[in-house]
Amino acid sequence: MGQKQKRAGYVRSAIFNGGGRGVGVLGLFFMESLLSRSLKHQFAEYLIAFSLATAGGIFFTLGLNRAVARDLKTHLPRNETDLAGIAIGKAQWVLLRVLPLVCLGMILIAGLLHRQSSLSAVGSMTGLTYVVLLSAGLGLQQILAETLRALDSTAMASVYAGPSGGPLFVLVSMLSVLLIRSVGEDLHSVLLTQMVISWVILLPGIFVLRQSLRAVFHAADKKSTVIRSMTPSRDNAWDYTTLMLTQLTFFACTQIDIWIAPFVIREDDLVWYLAPRRLVMLTSAPLQLLNLTIITRIPELLSLGRKNDLQKLLWKSATIGFVPAALILCLFLSFPAQLLSLIYGSQFDAGRDVLQILSGAQLINAWTGSCGIVLMMGGQQRSVLLVNFLVAFILVAAVFLIHPKNPFQLSVIAGAATAIQYLMLWGMTRAIMGLWTNAGPRPASARAT
Repeated sequence: MGQKQKRAGYVRSAIFNGGGRGVGVLGLFFMESLLSRSLKHQFAEYLIAFSLATAGGIFFTLGLNRAVARDLKTHLPRNETDLAGIAIGKAQWVLLRVLPLVCLGMILIAGLLHRQSSLSAVGSMTGLTYVVLLSAGLGLQQILAETLRALDSTAMASVYAGPSGGPLFVLVSMLSVLLIRSVGEDLHSVLLTQMVISWVILLPGIFVLRQSLRAVFHAADKKSTVIRSMTPSRDNAWDYTTLMLTQLTFFACTQIDIWIAPFVIREDDLVWYLAPRRLVMLTSAPLQLLNLTIITRIPELLSLGRKNDLQKLLWKSATIGFVPAALILCLFLSFPAQLLSLIYGSQFDAGRDVLQILSGAQLINAWTGSCGIVLMMGGQQRSVLLVNFLVAFILVAAVFLIHPKNPFQLSVIAGAATAIQYLMLWGMTRAIMGLWTNAGPRPASARAT
């Protein structure tokens, strides 16, 4: 009966996580489709601003979304409640001490971008407020989602899961654009509306989190010990900061070409790169849905010594995620101009070559599976950090040496950097942890189970 209940729990988790993330991704593209038609020439500014806000959201997590989930899933299955409380205490210490530095860093970044004319919306006072506060709201949503998932509040976690905002944030933002015409017609109105939404929707999640923590730490004989354990502590807090830097650099490697684009591409051609760059995210969306389902299972299976079970799980998720990614790639290769015109408008079909190049790179991402997540949740975040810095250096150096003048040339450089990044992470996962994360024939260790 216990095994049946566990399997039912995994199925329920897959439905909530996959369904929630699917709704979020589709809603995000639908909202951007509406904004591309209403904002017109300001749409490129919006895409860059939202990309920066998403990166800032990862910055604002301070690594807590991954670290807390990892620690709770490591200690709670073994009934190590005191150690779980200590993990929450460390998270509080990082949040209280590092958050002011994060805010300062975000303000400095926005100040530097103020000089770039194509980013005037970000550099203005409204844009600056949007980037910083929306980033904080998106970051807190990620912390809520991963912590709730680790505490088995799967349904509520799925509402907030996603670096670009969970399905609740996306749906409320989309409805505001649909129902309030003035919101979608002005860039500053869009930015301010999303900023407010990102904070207001946190309230129900915080309430559920408090209830979940009380349910876990309810034992009377351990109550005083657990309360003392949950007080802020700096022990091993650098581990959390390393996780934050790893996530930030990981995301930066996937977005740095968006930030570089305004400096190397003419302003009139900029949107022909940014629109297909956003659309190509659909290729990796199936794998992202599966990652949300298995992310808390990785440290749990590692802590229990069930490596073969983990190998089987990784193989299944990679293979299942690769199939729809390949189908999406076929659509992008066959009908690139038609898809861009359908989603963003006829003026965006000039980005068809960019869409095809970047789709191929994302297919490699889908094939390599959950390699980056496995390394981070397995305590190898420094290896991921090293790869991310190396790939970012390669991309920036290539742009500096080649001097791309149009969207197609930049897409070739960005696509090559993406392929290198994921192939290196895939190789490291095999070399360091002895796990195959790619799609394809079932590994021998997975057959052994």
